[in-house]
Amino acid sequence: MKTIKTTYTALMNFIESQEEAEYIDTLPGSLIDDLFVSVSGGYMVCLEAFLNCWSSEYTVYYYNNSEADKAYKKWNKYKDEYLKLYPEAADYE
Repeated sequence: MKTIKTTYTALMNFIESQEEAEYIDTLPGSLIDDLFVSVSGGYMVCLEAFLNCWSSEYTVYYYNNSEADKAYKKWNKYKDEYLKLYPEAADYE
């Protein structure tokens, strides 16, 4: 697992450059959405890092394909905690 801090634009450019990218799940963030994405070679759990009321960036946790179970575990734990705080987000699609 690798951890990367990045901007929204850089992350979207990377995802768009992947031949096989798929959004698995999303949750609403303050300024940008939290994402769980499958990309060529692995999985990314992309969580908003709120900087201030005008700006956020992403903390991206990248897992190789062999670590898929860890990626799902990280996302599901985060999602469960998130939905406890914001139950109305369960209807977000």
